[in-house]
Amino acid sequence: GDRQLDSFTFVGIPSPLLAISDTVPWIIIKAISTFLSFTVFRIAFCPLYLTFVPIVLILSLLSLIGS
Repeated sequence: GDRQLDSFTFVGIPSPLLAISDTVPWIIIKAISTFLSFTVFRIAFCPLYLTFVPIVLILSLLSLIGS
């Protein structure tokens, strides 16, 4: 009884089409979510990255010059 509510079983639509229509939105949602998370990650860490990398470069150059 509850099983019919969970899985969308439309009369006349073959199961492969149902499977495709089930997986395609999931793939799109997953792609969008990963893209957004990467974008948020980059935006959040861009200032840190821009300040951290020059410091590391300068320190490494100084250590190279010092040695």
